[in-house]
Amino acid sequence: MTAATLLGNTYDKLEMYKEAAPYLTIAADAGDSDSQLALGLMYYRGDGVTKNLQLALKYSKEYLIATDNPVIQGVVGGIYYELGGADNFKKSYEYFTLSAKRGNAQAYAHLGLMYLFGKYVEKDVSKTKEYLDIGINNNVSFATYTRGLMYENGFEEEVNPSKAMELYKRAAELGNIDAQQQLSELKIKYTNLK
Repeated sequence: MTAATLLGNTYDKLEMYKEAAPYLTIAADAGDSDSQLALGLMYYRGDGVTKNLQLALKYSKEYLIATDNPVIQGVVGGIYYELGGADNFKKSYEYFTLSAKRGNAQAYAHLGLMYLFGKYVEKDVSKTKEYLDIGINNNVSFATYTRGLMYENGFEEEVNPSKAMELYKRAAELGNIDAQQQLSELKIKYTNLK
């Protein structure tokens, strides 16, 4: 382990991202996979560096070459999705599919969103529900929240405020801030619901 790797990873573990970035860059560019992962995530979230999806993609894909990690396949799918555009949505779908086939529930939930909104794929309500439900069964908060929205607004579902509230409560318990807000609004709108 080089000094740059040691310093970069130490700062990263201490969440001192600004200090970690230069050392992680040296180590990542030298091929250290742990540094590639840390740096890719920092650029993806904007921790200690300016958020940069291109650099997040570069370092995350380099990490994947060394590890073939299904969770990071999903992260790469998410980066491509955020970049937007037909080519990137296609790559996003490919990475989410690879990750989902290896059991990543978050990747399934992202595929559900792609089918819901018709990003790269044709809209498909049955696949949307199937994939979001895999996410719900594995405590993926955004999948739970999205199904709540579907029930509340009758989007590919029959309007069911009680079911929406149940899903919002669960998503809120999983830490989804949007679900907490939506739950408050739904309680006001339907004062007879608990």
